[in-house]
Formats: sequence, C-alpha cells, structure tokens
Amino acid sequence: MNISQNIWFMKQYITNSCSAVALLHSILNNDKIELEEESIAKILLYLKGDPNDLPRERGFYLIDNKNIECIHEKLSSRDLTYDCYKTVFHYLSFVNNHGYIMELDGRLPCPISHGACKSDEFLKTTPKIIKEYFILPIGINGKMAIFALCIK
Repeated sequence: MNISQNIWFMKQYITNSCSAVALLHSILNNDKIELEEESIAKILLYLKGDPNDLPRERGFYLIDNKNIECIHEKLSSRDLTYDCYKTVFHYLSFVNNHGYIMELDGRLPCPISHGACKSDEFLKTTPKIIKEYFILPIGINGKMAIFALCIK
C-alpha cells in the first residue's frame, strides 16, 4: 500500500494559514468526523484531479476561495499586539493513517511517515515522536504548544 495515496494532504501557500491547514489535515484524515454538505472541508475532500498534483491544487483552491480569504484576514489580525507579530508560530498535524503515524506539514512536499502504529497506541506513541523530532532539538527554552483532537 502506498501510504501517501491513502492520506488527505494539501500544500500551504497562504502566509500564516498553517493553523487552518493543520486543522484541515486533522479533520479530513478522520473518518469519524461528519462534514456539512456545502462546507469548504467537504469540497476539498472531494476535489478531483491528478493524484500527484492534488496537494498543490488543494492549496490553490484555498488561495482562490474568497470566503476563506475573508475569514483568514479577520481571524489572523484580530487582537494581536506588536509582540505577537515578532513571534514565530507554526502548526502541523499528526494523524493515524491506516496504521501509520503521519506528520502533515503544508510547507513540506509530502507527508512524512513516522512508522507503523496501532490505533490504540497512537496517543501514547506520538508524543514520543514530537519530543524526539521537535522538543529535544530546540531545547528547554523553545516554545511549543501541542493539542489533540480526540473523541471522548
């Protein structure tokens, strides 16, 4: 099985849209979440095209969508102080895709597999990967926040 063909992935082209892209990666790779019929997420999920070019096409769809642009502008600039603009944040997702832990970062050319993982081990194994690849390299003074989208 080709892992990258069984995962929903998109490229990030809009500046400061990594949080939206990370949420889309998390939501659209979760078959337990029901999408509203006319939602942008559902449209992106079923966007057709060349499988090798779909991540790029999905990214361009967000660029061309005026509703997303308007929402993004409102949310990305509200209640921010000058200090917030100097701070660099980046968001990415980890998902369990057909038994593999996948890192999804819209800045990268494709998803990254961090190996096989049983579904019931995902929440225990993923923090170890995050620690090894993200926390240890930046040291104790690095700033990082982690959140999980979980069903109770």
